[in-house]
Amino acid sequence: MKFISILTHPVLIFPILTYIYFDWESTFSFFAVLTMSFIVPFLYFLYLYKSKQISNFDISERKQRYKVYYATLIGLIITGIYLNQFSTPEIFQDYLKLLLIAITLVIVNFKVKVSIHVALITIFCISLFQDFNIHYAIFLLIPLVAYSRTKLKRHKLLEVVLGTIIPALFYL
Repeated sequence: MKFISILTHPVLIFPILTYIYFDWESTFSFFAVLTMSFIVPFLYFLYLYKSKQISNFDISERKQRYKVYYATLIGLIITGIYLNQFSTPEIFQDYLKLLLIAITLVIVNFKVKVSIHVALITIFCISLFQDFNIHYAIFLLIPLVAYSRTKLKRHKLLEVVLGTIIPALFYL
């Protein structure tokens, strides 16, 4: 189960999702978006981890997630501004959906520690299914990751269920 959790860690899934989610016209745009929405917030996360402001790599304590969430939201908003100026309207619309999901996850996190592993794997599966006609069996990854997160005692059932439902609602 730990292997599944590591393999689907947001640090690994987010860059892959960024690459497959958008139809990139240029390598520069891909790296600009990846830098603003992921690399800079991730470096801040590493700083918080090294300075012991967060207790572990999974940020198991809900209250410790806020700084990482806020840094990520700032990066995502800057990315949205960039995409609004330099991408197609379709890419920008898809990106706004991801930004709204992220904002919703931050808001819900004030009360419940939603599983970001499960949220990202849900977005990943829906994207592959809708955009690339991948077989619906891809959705089996969601309960597998959810089970892994609960088995490792990183999340409770409600937290992984919300990690599935919140992103899925934006794709209805």
